[in-house]
Amino acid sequence: MDKEKNASFLTLVIVIAATLVFTFIGFQMLSHNPNVHNQRYWIMSRSSAIASYIILTFVVVLGNLLSNPRNKDRWKLSKYLLPWHQALIAATYSLVILHLFFTAIDPKSVVSFKQMWFPIFSAYHPYPMLAGAMGLYLLILIGFTASIRKKFKQWLNIHRISVTIWFLVTYHAFIGGSDSHAFILVYGISTLLTFGTFFYRHWAVKKRKVKRQS
Repeated sequence: MDKEKNASFLTLVIVIAATLVFTFIGFQMLSHNPNVHNQRYWIMSRSSAIASYIILTFVVVLGNLLSNPRNKDRWKLSKYLLPWHQALIAATYSLVILHLFFTAIDPKSVVSFKQMWFPIFSAYHPYPMLAGAMGLYLLILIGFTASIRKKFKQWLNIHRISVTIWFLVTYHAFIGGSDSHAFILVYGISTLLTFGTFFYRHWAVKKRKVKRQS
């Protein structure tokens, strides 16, 4: 068990360090490009948001596959998928923090630091901003309860609201994003993957219950 904890911690450190390194390199490249110099904060904020959304989609998809009853007795892919699930959720947290950071320091941003946490007062798309804040709060709750899962038996029930978080974040990103039309394919594929694996999981659970009752 100690080896598992050490591996998880090492993965977390590596993912966060890699995210920060690539962010620094990307920001430096934008700073030396005269064509986008004035937009570097927006570009970093938007790119980290899109990247976190894509990775969150994979986190939810992997979660749906891991919790599928067929994975327990047929596929047995947990030892392969779980490390990716943990690494990607660490990347999601890192990118979300970067998204908030670059949005907050962007001199051209119409969203203040206070409005990030209390977006109902935001003049810029208050409801999508509220959905994003709620998704962030729930994401923090999931991460916290998962970290104390040995002491908190209800962690799995809370973990299952991940699809709700994905829905809130999708609404936040698609409606609140200033260039959402450019990523319509990303949102479409993400929706198919998320809901496809979600409903397949519930179909497998329901089929197993019917089989037990027959």
